Amino acid sequence: MNYTPLLFPAALLLVAWLSTSILVVKQKTAAVVELFGRFHSVKLPGLRLKAPWPFALERRNPDGSRVNMRLRELKEHVSVKTRDNAFVSFPVAVQYRVMANAIQEAFYELDDPGGQIVSFVLNVVRTEGAKLTLEELYTAKAHVELAVKEELEERMRSYGFEIVNVLVDEPQPSHEVQNAFNRVIAAQREMEAARNEAEAQRIRLVSVAEAEKTSKRLQGEGIAAQRLAIAEGYHEAMDKLKEAMPETREETILAMLMMTNHWDTIRDAAAGPGNIIMVNGSGEQATQDLARMSAAFQATGKRPHAA
Repeated sequence: MNYTPLLFPAALLLVAWLSTSILVVKQKTAAVVELFGRFHSVKLPGLRLKAPWPFALERRNPDGSRVNMRLRELKEHVSVKTRDNAFVSFPVAVQYRVMANAIQEAFYELDDPGGQIVSFVLNVVRTEGAKLTLEELYTAKAHVELAVKEELEERMRSYGFEIVNVLVDEPQPSHEVQNAFNRVIAAQREMEAARNEAEAQRIRLVSVAEAEKTSKRLQGEGIAAQRLAIAEGYHEAMDKLKEAMPETREETILAMLMMTNHWDTIRDAAAGPGNIIMVNGSGEQATQDLARMSAAFQATGKRPHAA
């Protein structure tokens, strides 16, 4: 019997069977090989060999992919209730990757590593956020980042994942909270402006009062000096008139000085433009006025005070 026609198909089948022992693993990926259903080895990037089918099989993720060794980033918005009962959203980004010496654990331990990381992040961020007020959250980003990273590193390392970095962005309050916060800040600014304006007004009033006080004091000193000069002038004039008219009574001399002052006052009052003063300027009237003043001084026996 001639078996020659069967050799070629048999050779093809043999080559195909042996090819199942060859793996080409791409860069930044790893292949997991099972032998008779149990974990056997990890194949790193390059051309790799394994036992042929059906003894050794390559296991892949449910989506058909191999173990991803690249740095991956997971983003999540965490809703947080603060200590002062404000609701905010915390944008959190976690950068992680499979540890090169723990590929077996990363492949077998967790069915959904991303979902597990999100669960840990939610728990830590909400716990830390509940300890702080809304205002404190804006200055506590570094504290929240550190708390999340420490928690994730401790938990995810046993599953074969390395937490490279945790990034926590600015908290984003709801529109209602943001509007209320802005109104509070605006009210505080208005109160501060009102206090500053009141303080400025007080300073202006005090300055005006101080200036008026100084002005009144100087004005009083000027009036006192003026009256002193007038009194000294009266005294000097009295002495000279008494020397010139020794026989004239002192009351008459005083009356003469008062009359002179009276006419000087009328003259000064009429000096302005458009001022007209009507007085009885007859000699008889002047004589009568002088006589009345002299009689009044004689009756009182006192000199008038300078005004």
